[in-house]
Amino acid sequence: MPFANPPSIPYIPGVLLTLAARCLKAKLTPAKGARPAMVLEDVPKFARDDLGLSGLVLSTDLLVGADRQKLTKVLESADKAGCPCLVLVETEPQPFADSDSAKVEAAVDRCQRVAQAAHWLGCSAFAVPIKGADTDSDLLTAGINLKPVSRRAEKLDLNLCIVPTEGLTATPDRVTELLKKIGGFRVGTLPDFQAASASPEPNVYLRRLVPYASAVIASSVKFKPVKGKPLSAGKHEPYDLHEYSKLLVAVGYQGPVALDYRGSGELIENLVATRDIIASVITAEEPVDDEDPGLAKLLGDLSDDAPDET
Repeated sequence: MPFANPPSIPYIPGVLLTLAARCLKAKLTPAKGARPAMVLEDVPKFARDDLGLSGLVLSTDLLVGADRQKLTKVLESADKAGCPCLVLVETEPQPFADSDSAKVEAAVDRCQRVAQAAHWLGCSAFAVPIKGADTDSDLLTAGINLKPVSRRAEKLDLNLCIVPTEGLTATPDRVTELLKKIGGFRVGTLPDFQAASASPEPNVYLRRLVPYASAVIASSVKFKPVKGKPLSAGKHEPYDLHEYSKLLVAVGYQGPVALDYRGSGELIENLVATRDIIASVITAEEPVDDEDPGLAKLLGDLSDDAPDET
């Protein structure tokens, strides 16, 4: 049940704990014929009052059929709740590496409309997964075809973020190479804890992608409860939320961290557990020393991958 007075969370300099609204999809878009438990305009107040969070990451599957008037209502409710919309995520991988020009044109049009919707919602970024094979030719093609989307993003003062997914962008190296091919200062990433856990080296995955992130999706799946203690005291499976949260500090990440619970069980309780773990770790961890040789090597590696400035 909702918390009438949600536990306050500590101020975290540079980090904004937010909600990935897609975890509410079952409440917002129930089975055909069923009445939704809430509407999109309710989400900002819910995130703020029931979860103690300070922003939203929205996804396009929650906006099906929405027009500008609908988006304006969402923006107004977000402003009123003090819980702004920060990122809009396209949920369907777009075929920017396809050899069919008609499919590419449709993808460009789709993403430019997503960018416009993000602008109307007051977001600072929008994110897109890319469909393609893990080949040099697909990488080059996708980079070229994404340039018009990137230019549109710049005109709207938005960051274009690549959502790592299977195929072309499955590895951090491919993602950073794609950022180079697109070029410009307003390109970045949207890393996800669960996606990182599926990689051969999750820590390396996050270290490579988080420095480019406009937001990080702090997905959680299952907590193993400890009798007599809050859920946050239990072990998270199948990966360690504490470890991943420490990595955010290690690379000096500052920006939105969006909670996204994807398991079964009571949604609010699990989101609060996720929130409390991340908040406790980030506030407890000391920033990495700039003179640490290990950090210097990491930053040197990352600078080699920096997007082109053209």
